[in-house]
Amino acid sequence: ECLSSFSFTNTRLHKIVEACEGTFEWLWEHPQYKNWSIPGVSSILLIEGKPGSGKSTLTKYFNEHMSERQPAASSAIVAKFFYSYRDGSLHRSHHSMLRSLLYDIISQDHAFFYHIQSEYRIGRCDKGSGAVDWDYDLLKRMLKSLLGYLLPRPLYLIIDAVDESDDEDRRDIIKLLFQLGANKMYGTVKIFVASRPVVQLDVRRKTINSIIRLQDETVDDISRFARSMLGGLNVSLLLDKATNYIIDNANGVFIWVKLVGYELEASLEDGESEDAIFQRLKKLPTELDDLYQLMFERLDNKPHTADSITMFQSVFWAAKQVTADELLQVVAISNIANMESLTDEALEMRIPLRARITHCGGNFLELKESNGRKETVQIMHQTVREFFFHPDGYAAKTKFVMCGRDAIARISRLCLQYLILCARCTTLAKKISATRFWSSEHYDAYASYLDKRPLVSYALAFFELH
Repeated sequence: ECLSSFSFTNTRLHKIVEACEGTFEWLWEHPQYKNWSIPGVSSILLIEGKPGSGKSTLTKYFNEHMSERQPAASSAIVAKFFYSYRDGSLHRSHHSMLRSLLYDIISQDHAFFYHIQSEYRIGRCDKGSGAVDWDYDLLKRMLKSLLGYLLPRPLYLIIDAVDESDDEDRRDIIKLLFQLGANKMYGTVKIFVASRPVVQLDVRRKTINSIIRLQDETVDDISRFARSMLGGLNVSLLLDKATNYIIDNANGVFIWVKLVGYELEASLEDGESEDAIFQRLKKLPTELDDLYQLMFERLDNKPHTADSITMFQSVFWAAKQVTADELLQVVAISNIANMESLTDEALEMRIPLRARITHCGGNFLELKESNGRKETVQIMHQTVREFFFHPDGYAAKTKFVMCGRDAIARISRLCLQYLILCARCTTLAKKISATRFWSSEHYDAYASYLDKRPLVSYALAFFELH
């Protein structure tokens, strides 16, 4: 019961791409890493990098391979959290992070529960017999109590994307992590932190044991990644020349390499010669923001622009991460002109194919399947969100300007239209009598009807939030 009360499903880890084969293997021999990994010494390692430089991929790689590459970690207690702005407020919340770390620690060291049981009882007493809704300060005290707890084994804390966490209280959370990383009396605590530069970490640089500036270390990784992308395009004469050009211009940004690969793939599909493909490569912007602008220009003022706007508003402002089926239903309902036309037949005729998401998303949106769950739609990278939301940026001067109030009101309106459609259930209305005469078979038929409406659960659960 105690353990389950801390449980939090941190979905971000499973959405991070796997490292390309052979990349990041330099980490284990890097002087800063070797200094941090000395057994028996509590310390902090900061992986710092510019946007798109592969911080999350490296953190996932470390999490998956640390036990086999570092003997001291094979028997360690490992607790981790991957912040994510894209996955919504719960995934950038320090409250969620504290719950997740405590869950991992208690599940691997049951004795720690007895160390915090007085605090646990306070939480239980406050909530009576119901589920515990943990007080934030109480969670902080529980984690901080590690400073007076004799650890039976080394403790590794892995924290990714600190820059995507809530600004509020970030300073105190980092202070707490640094206190744990300086603990030398009651056991060994190793803290692995990945982040863009943020002021709360910058002011503590002198107390950080080891720092790796990621984009300075990944030239060979960029080369492997570029070759893995270009190798499947059947451009043998171009491969070396294009790879060298990409290495020289990537500036350590994997996302730029990935998008350039998409551009070259499109050139190949257009039937261009290898020389024409290379010329196209050289014309692509080498700055990520400029490349986003080029991609964006293909979405603006096009026949599908209205659907694109609907998709981006839904992905950016939905109360939870939307599934592909939900998003296609939103697009369909948005294309029904008036209430009189709001019928099941009208909706079915307007539901686009999944390829519409790729077409209207322009490589800014991507489909992700996590642990066998339904495909969700997310922005390709946090930098995409920043591009769309920059108040003085290119998108702000177009129809795609992201006004939260307007977007939320529109989602609310579309949810209401969808619920009205479900209430009308015009397909069933032709076959069954008025609701006051329904039998159990009629209710079963209506339940089956609702099961085939992917957006109804979202509309019922979150309509009031919008």
